[in-house]
Amino acid sequence: MRALWLLPSLLLLAAAASAEDGLEKLSEAARATFQKSFPGAKIQKLKEKSKDGATRYELKLTDELNGDKAYKVELAAGGKVLKEDDHAIAEPQVPPKVIAEAKSWCRLAVKQWRVQRDEGKLALYVATVAQRQFMREGGGEEIVAFNATISEDGKLVKGDQVPQHLVPKSSKLTEEGTPDVPEKTAEAAPKATGPKAYPFINREASADEEIDTDVLRKVTKLVKGTLDADEKVREKAWAEINDMGNLAVPGLLAVFKQASTTSQMVSQILIALEDSKDPRAGPALVEILADKSPVNRGNAARAIGDTGFKKGLPALEKVYENDQETEGVRLFAASSAAKLGSTKGLHVIGKLAESKDAEIRKRAVYFLGKYGGSNDIPAVAKLLADADTGVREDAVEALRLVAKQKADDAVLGALIEAVGNDHYKARSAAMSALREVTGQQHPNEPKAWQDWWAAKHGGKLAPEEKSAAPEEGKSKTEAKLEQDGDKDDDGE
Repeated sequence: MRALWLLPSLLLLAAAASAEDGLEKLSEAARATFQKSFPGAKIQKLKEKSKDGATRYELKLTDELNGDKAYKVELAAGGKVLKEDDHAIAEPQVPPKVIAEAKSWCRLAVKQWRVQRDEGKLALYVATVAQRQFMREGGGEEIVAFNATISEDGKLVKGDQVPQHLVPKSSKLTEEGTPDVPEKTAEAAPKATGPKAYPFINREASADEEIDTDVLRKVTKLVKGTLDADEKVREKAWAEINDMGNLAVPGLLAVFKQASTTSQMVSQILIALEDSKDPRAGPALVEILADKSPVNRGNAARAIGDTGFKKGLPALEKVYENDQETEGVRLFAASSAAKLGSTKGLHVIGKLAESKDAEIRKRAVYFLGKYGGSNDIPAVAKLLADADTGVREDAVEALRLVAKQKADDAVLGALIEAVGNDHYKARSAAMSALREVTGQQHPNEPKAWQDWWAAKHGGKLAPEEKSAAPEEGKSKTEAKLEQDGDKDDDGE
């Protein structure tokens, strides 16, 4: 029995020895290239080959970023990377020229980088940007991704066309999603979801401006154009609305008030008003909070925060405190309120982070990171153990956002906890976040980061500390902070 108990440890030691032996078999130049270009990668298999009298090495690698999926690379004895299978890489491994070209292609933040190299050709890097698409009918969340392929010398080979309404007008990279743009479909009868009416609605509150009939006709046509079945027509309509800037706002408000305006048109008007950031849209957005469509109510709640309409706070409060409202709409109302400085809104987000719906938990924990702070770290850290892996990934993203504001020991400790997560994407994201907020450049290996943290705090982490169950109602991070004072300096 004892021999069987020791078997896993022996296998791990054998694997580690194999990887180390593989590294020793490389030439000095190839070893240096490997360590620089593939940090944290493990050699699963190494084969030495000869072609035209020159030595080369074929390696089969695995790393944290790619999970269980292995990929092959070929290195010349002189140190040149000859071939690479398609695989994910961290941004520090991407040439600056490529990163600069990606920013020129699209101002959205790159969520993932991949690389592939064929022998005798420049490496091709694929940048993926993504936007969260909330509040589609039926609930849930949709992520829309766009890709650009950029050559090693910084030239755009091909790139998806990113719809203009998804791209922020400022040069600041966005970390937040944009309301969905539905395809043109037959107008369906609105679902009887949510409250029939809210007591704060006052139709006289909307901004009343004299609108030229030609302007009204033009804006109406453009709004309908954004719903056209032809993608080129939709893109042209959005481009013209964007070109009008804030001059389009009075026209959009006038179209909203027309009796002939459909629920789908209201959805598009909401997107345009949100992009405008014009406070004149505030009263109309408050009015849309009573729309029959939960999609429009949710997007209106979101837009109130984005336009900075603080007079809408009482209306938002009545929405997020209404138990008869859908959780999705309540969450957007609470997040907008939190964005406008409401601690009540932040408190409701914390409650919704305990929802039975994983999609709601995902959004809620993200908003806690976006609009919360150090006081919300325990609630976020608790979700690192969520049954849904997507929730865990968003919990790590929330910790990253908090750490960008203030990288204190509480949030860094939570990220260190996350590098030991049993979901590889959460682990990898945690290590990437730590690199960003600490400036440390340790490889994608949990132990490297745990050892760094232990050294920073005067001792190594014992395995018992990592596996010990926290007290009821406490996250592992909270339990660990309480234990720190009772541990010996060496952690043994």
